[in-house]
Amino acid sequence: MSRMKLQPAVKKETKRVGIFTAAGVVVMWAAFAALHQAYPEAVPFDYRIFLSGIVGGAVAVLNFFLMGITVQKVASENMEDVARMRLKSSYTQRMLLQILWVIAAVAAPCFQFAAGIAPLLFPSLGIKLMAFFPKKEKNTERKPVDFIKKENRETESCVERIQWETIDGFCKNDYNKDSEAYPAKKTPGIYPVWL
Repeated sequence: MSRMKLQPAVKKETKRVGIFTAAGVVVMWAAFAALHQAYPEAVPFDYRIFLSGIVGGAVAVLNFFLMGITVQKVASENMEDVARMRLKSSYTQRMLLQILWVIAAVAAPCFQFAAGIAPLLFPSLGIKLMAFFPKKEKNTERKPVDFIKKENRETESCVERIQWETIDGFCKNDYNKDSEAYPAKKTPGIYPVWL
């Protein structure tokens, strides 16, 4: 089995999501500290808050990274059924990972449930906030781009059903520049809407 080369855009966006998540966790800790000052008996502020934030943030970033790898694999898949199955399998596994973390955050006494669950929302929140501050690049259009070779209609129809939307730099075109699918202008990458 050959190893898949991780696209630089997946690394870049995972790093960006990691930054959003870390910032969100720090803000969450500050909120817990402030609430603890106001209501010391009702709101705890101990090692459990820190541990829950770190593990919850790691689960959130790992979820995003695994999604990026799946999108990269699906974009290069030739068979529609295999691509669809890979997407469903990845979604199920990533949801199971998050559910297991939520159960652990609620059940284990070493975690504080709210501080463990909140970081799962930070990647999505960070991506939505990024839309308010778009990068200004020359000749960049924010619209879906067809990265699938014209002769590969099976994968193209599968990718269209996934409802692609663009966001700056997620998965850049890895295809041959001479192919029909290579865009003439520099374009942003792709990002699946289900995030």
